[in-house]
Amino acid sequence: MKIILTQDVPNLGVVGDQIQVKPGYARNYLIPQSKAILATSKKSKELQHRMKFFEKLRQAAIEAAKGEAEKLKELQLEITKKSGSGGRLFGSVTSKDISELLQEKGFEIARRDIVSYEPIKTVGTHTVSVKLHTTVKVDVTIQVQGDAVESKLAPPQEDEALQTEIPSTETETVDVEDSTES
Repeated sequence: MKIILTQDVPNLGVVGDQIQVKPGYARNYLIPQSKAILATSKKSKELQHRMKFFEKLRQAAIEAAKGEAEKLKELQLEITKKSGSGGRLFGSVTSKDISELLQEKGFEIARRDIVSYEPIKTVGTHTVSVKLHTTVKVDVTIQVQGDAVESKLAPPQEDEALQTEIPSTETETVDVEDSTES
């Protein structure tokens, strides 16, 4: 079944693409959710008008994404996680953590749109890619800071109050004689 996409659909196409899909996918998912319309010869004039409209929508979305990308490039992100000695983190910084950090800064970015090139498991500066649109991606630098946790294996520090000596008291010993008269 030939359809024209009215929205960007991941792994399928972008707005305005005319594609061939299975009829069930089109009837049960794409068309009811207004992600696509049928491409029939009856609707050729409407189709031409909609193609222009979809192209304008797409260009507006790309321009908005480029503006947001410029703001993201200037943004300094810092995150603090628990770490051990040597700068290794307990766990890692995930795309969910980064998404929450961006939401605090006023950006609405889904965690699936954040791509990390490698797992972030150490303290330092790391780069992740943020996908704002199918054609607009921006690299964001994140400064990971460690919140050092003291090791439980370290020798305990002695408290001065415990080191004071307790004065000893002298005790008298009394011998008790057992006197039994027979």
